[in-house]
Amino acid sequence: MRVVRAKVVVTERHIPFSLNNTVLDVEYDPNGTSKRLSFQTVVVQAEVTRQVYGSELQPSTSKAKGKVVIFNEYSTTTQTVKAKTVLTGANGKKYQTLETVSVPGYTLKGKTKSPGASAAVTIIATAVGPTFNSSGTDFTITGWSGSKAKQFYARSAGAITGGEDGVAHSVSDADRAGVIATLQTQLVERLKRETRTQIPESLVSFPDLQFPTIDNDSLVLSGPDINFSAKLKGSMVSYLIPRDLLERAIASRVLSDHGYPQVAIPGLAALSVVPTTAIPSDPAKVPSAISVKVSGQGTIITKAPIGQIQEALIGKRTNLFNTILSQIPEIDTARYHLYPFWAPFFPATERRITVTIQ
Repeated sequence: MRVVRAKVVVTERHIPFSLNNTVLDVEYDPNGTSKRLSFQTVVVQAEVTRQVYGSELQPSTSKAKGKVVIFNEYSTTTQTVKAKTVLTGANGKKYQTLETVSVPGYTLKGKTKSPGASAAVTIIATAVGPTFNSSGTDFTITGWSGSKAKQFYARSAGAITGGEDGVAHSVSDADRAGVIATLQTQLVERLKRETRTQIPESLVSFPDLQFPTIDNDSLVLSGPDINFSAKLKGSMVSYLIPRDLLERAIASRVLSDHGYPQVAIPGLAALSVVPTTAIPSDPAKVPSAISVKVSGQGTIITKAPIGQIQEALIGKRTNLFNTILSQIPEIDTARYHLYPFWAPFFPATERRITVTIQ
């Protein structure tokens, strides 16, 4: 008994199944801790470009835009800067704020003054043209003059760009629809590829649970040269289901004797999983639960419990092998080899029993 070794080769049960619009309820679990059928979400963003020929010349006029942060060294109380307040840059150019913003008061620590700072607020030039573009500058704020202007002021939060006043090459009306359609197709494919790189093996995605959003405001169909890059941006939210939870949910629907702790369904992603409830494409509006219809064919594999097999065979007579393993429902067939072959008993310790799944 002390020198005996055993090798057990097991074939797991393979059970074909077919589903036709089987409805499953799936709850939202952002942390992936639920034991019930659930989903998580992943959001990706992407941009695609394509070299195009601008066969038309069109006027190109636009106002520069950017963001600023407003600082308050003037007062310990919060100050409000309303939308459309005029800011004057160190370059002499004037801009307007697009939002109302609150600026906290300054704080003192000993004799050190720390200015209050607002959230970044968008500004836009008061006129078109590239002269309003800037890599960064300081601003005075209308209504704050003299010494106050040095204590209540704004600074760029990044570059101010987009100001133009001239002509640009543009895609013709005849080609416009085709270029946009190509960009949209490329963008969706890029979003799907980016999503695949972010999905762990434990989660599975389905085409009908992926929702792309095209940012039409990002569409660029003009440029300074006759050949230029057309651009388009977008995002996609994908609803991902834990593989093991979906496998168990399907098994519980199709197997009358389902009591298996673990099952596997090869090719799970090939099934059709279609939502039956409305699902928003906005990733900030994820529903608490959804319902899906599952259709398709496949095979359920009942995963054999290796530890249970080893424990059941410890020290048992070899002529009881078939009787013992017939009581483990996950097993279809099994055979064993003993070393030495004439030993009448299985090994007395679990580590001397090797179980291989065929």
